[in-house]
Amino acid sequence: MDHSLAEKLDRVPLRNAKAATKRGEGPLQKLNPDAGEVLDLARSNARIEPKQMADVLRVSHSLTLRGLKSGELSFARLWELNDEYWAELLIAIAKKRRVAIVRTSIEIPDRRSA
Repeated sequence: MDHSLAEKLDRVPLRNAKAATKRGEGPLQKLNPDAGEVLDLARSNARIEPKQMADVLRVSHSLTLRGLKSGELSFARLWELNDEYWAELLIAIAKKRRVAIVRTSIEIPDRRSA
């Protein structure tokens, strides 16, 4: 029988849960650092400074930096970022998880028709 995280946590004494979190064990394992790398790469490629990102997310600059490092940023807050960020995030996720082949190209408009 598969138990929810909440049910698992109900059975873990608080001091044991805190110790497990520090060690990265048990139901409170640390998140994969790749998540933070992907979030920060998308930010960088979209040319958004961490301070600008913090303003859009409506959180402190230091919390934004920690979130970019750990990958722990609220999806609901990230939703407020611009389309350029989301395009870069999708590309970064596809590359990191190897779920798609990402090809980029540059198209030069025909200046004669302008």
